[in-house]
Parts: sequence; C-alpha cells; structure tokens
Amino acid sequence: MTAQTPHNRTPLSIAGFNLILLVSLLFTSTSWASSADWGLVQRFQTQLELAQNGNVKAMYEVGRIYERGRGTGKSFEEAAIWYQKAADSGSHTAKARLGKMYLEGRGVKKNINKAYKLLTDAAKNNVPSAQYQLAIMYEIGIGIGEDTSKALYWYKKAAKLGHYQAERKVKKLGRASSTPYIASPATPKPQAKSQTTAKKPAPASKPAAKSEPASNNLIEAIAKGSWQRRKRPTGYLPSSTSNCKKVGTKTLVCISTEQERKTGSEIISFNTEATITSTGGKNFIIEYSNNVLEVELVQNDVPSGVEGDEEATSSTATQNSIQKGKQEKVHHLDCKLSNAKTISCLKDSTRTLEFKTK
Repeated sequence: MTAQTPHNRTPLSIAGFNLILLVSLLFTSTSWASSADWGLVQRFQTQLELAQNGNVKAMYEVGRIYERGRGTGKSFEEAAIWYQKAADSGSHTAKARLGKMYLEGRGVKKNINKAYKLLTDAAKNNVPSAQYQLAIMYEIGIGIGEDTSKALYWYKKAAKLGHYQAERKVKKLGRASSTPYIASPATPKPQAKSQTTAKKPAPASKPAAKSEPASNNLIEAIAKGSWQRRKRPTGYLPSSTSNCKKVGTKTLVCISTEQERKTGSEIISFNTEATITSTGGKNFIIEYSNNVLEVELVQNDVPSGVEGDEEATSSTATQNSIQKGKQEKVHHLDCKLSNAKTISCLKDSTRTLEFKTK
C-alpha cells in the first residue's frame, strides 16, 4: 500500500512562496521609496568617513547634516559633537554654529557665556553669521549689557560681508542713533539782565503715583511668560525660542531663534521679528514678519559639501523658491491677556489663536 501525500503539502508550499514574494515586494517598495534620499545618504557616509579621518571641513559638514537631518536622522546632540570637533580643529564657522546652539540650548545645555565666547571668536575672524548673532545679543541685551553702539558695530561688520539682514539692521539702528538727543526738560539759559521782581517760589511738585501705568503692568505680565500654542513655543511672544526686550512702557520687541519649516519641496530656515504694543487695559497688538535665512530644495542631486554658514544660498535653489530676506507680509494679531496664563488673539482678522504659559 503506497503512502498518500498529505493534503496540506501543496498549500503550505504556495503559502511559503507567497510569504517570500510579499517580503521581497516590501523590501523592494521600501528601497524604491527611499531611493530619492540615496544621494543624501551617500554624501553623509562620504563626509563622515572624511571627518573620522581628520578633515575639518567634513567635520563641519557632518554637524550640519545631523542638525538638519539630511541623509541621516536629525540629532542636535550629534551635531554639537561634530561642531565641537571642528571648532577644536580651528573652524571658525563651526564655532559660530556651536555658539548659536549654546545660545538656544539645542543639543547642549544652554550656556550664554560659552555662546558669547564662541560667537565673539568667530565674529573677530570674519564669520558674518557670528557677527550678526553677536549684534543681536548686544541689541537685545542677551546675557550681556544692552549696547546699541556695539550692536551697530557688529551689524556693520556683517553687512560689509554681505549679510542681508545685517544691512537692514544697520539702516534701522542707524536712523535711531542719528536722531538728535533732546534733554527733557530743557535747562533754561541764565537771564542776561537781573530781574527786578522777586521770583515766586516754584509750586510743590505732586508726589509720584505709586502704581505703575496699566500698559507697563500689561507688558510686564506678557514679558514674564513663556508662551506656547499647542505645547510648542511661540517665536513672536516671549518664550524659550525668542529673546525680548522692553522699549518704553508700552512696547516689547522680540526676535526668535532660528526655526525650520518643511514644505513639499523645500526646507526653509527662518526667524521672526515681532513688536508687541499695549493698546489699553488688557488689550495689545502683535505685528510680526519672518526673515528667511536659507532655502534648500529637497532633491537627490545634492552638490558636494562646502563649508559655509546659514547665509549661503543653496546652489539647488531656483527662481520659483521662496526668496531669502525679510518677507513682505506683516502678520497682525489683536490680542487680550485673558488671565495671567492665557492670551487670546485674532490673527489677520481670520483665525482665533490661544496661547498658554505655566
């Protein structure tokens, strides 16, 4: 009696074949989906090998790649490590990037003193991004004494090296510094002739009001917060991603740290400049605009790495890309401090936004 073939042998073989085919298709699909990034991965591997063999420019490039997540996973911590290696090997551009990371607390613990030292060293060695950042520190008074003349000095240095934002700042601060100072009140000149009539005693001045102006209280309350929307810091309000200073009793000026936004075809690096003005009671307005620092197209044919800074225009940019520099659109928000921890705003007369602080 001959043995019979089990009935389930053929189905198992077919199932096994189907499983192998499915796995093959999955890997093929994954490989195909990531093929667009293959050039970036190859570039990262090439730069990493050069950096590990002591190439200083490659150390800087590896830091930039980690910082931006182009060709490998984004890691500010790894970026800081490679910037430090490049800085220790004499790269002033790496010092500028590392200084910004210490200033913003990205990838490293925030340390204003280290940031100031690194940025000053890079600025003295003609790195325009460092000169610009150092000027902001002096203009706003970030960790150092506020000093408009020093801010203007470094803005001018950066502007001479082609930093477009610094050029705008030079014009703005230049106009402010050229405004003649008028003492208030003016000191009266002595009379040429003696007065024949006795001088009346000056009326006693009224005691100064103890309570601060309402606008000052409002600006103080806003300045003390670290404002977030949907648990993310807000660049045009005082927060962990902005630096702000009071201008008089009714105004607060804020400059955000470098931010990044991805579209379908571009990676846009930018920061935000905002003016917050009290309009009475608990009401105030915010007007802000974005400054585009860098635009990089997301595509496969990435050029070979060249040491540079955030002002360098990607050679892959096209005329259809968002242009660098201050954007023309100025956003307007009508806001109210609802309570000590909540701000409600109407943005551009269309959107309602709410901000919270701890």
